[in-house]
Amino acid sequence: MKKLIMLSAFTLSVSTSYMATSCGESLPVFTTDKKLGFLDKNEITSKEDKINIFVILPELLNPKYKIAGYFRDSRDIIINNCDLKVSDFKESKKNNRVFNGAITFVGAEYPTKLQKLYLQLEFDGVITSPIISNEEILIKPLISQTDSKN
Repeated sequence: MKKLIMLSAFTLSVSTSYMATSCGESLPVFTTDKKLGFLDKNEITSKEDKINIFVILPELLNPKYKIAGYFRDSRDIIINNCDLKVSDFKESKKNNRVFNGAITFVGAEYPTKLQKLYLQLEFDGVITSPIISNEEILIKPLISQTDSKN
């Protein structure tokens, strides 16, 4: 009987400690000393397509600064009326150093030939190293019905 009581007490304490640790919010702790930016792909293939952007910052972002994205052409000239747009970045609900954004096609006409642009992602109005620098983005033309049959 004494062994049975000891066994049940042990089981109860193990299950209680398991429940206490497993019910807590499981946010991974990570550290970085660099600004990290990731794209899920590097090409737009239709008007409805988008490229997701994921940014991790080493410290909290001051609310007066915003993450801004713009595009350059192959001659390193900034394109003001680009067919692509970088959306406003949204802060993650679980971690305020993580941001999500997207690149979408906003042009009136989808291009008929391949376009190469270079993404620059940085803090708006702040002189610092960029988050993403010169990342090649392709706008691929739609394949016509006659091309797909051949």
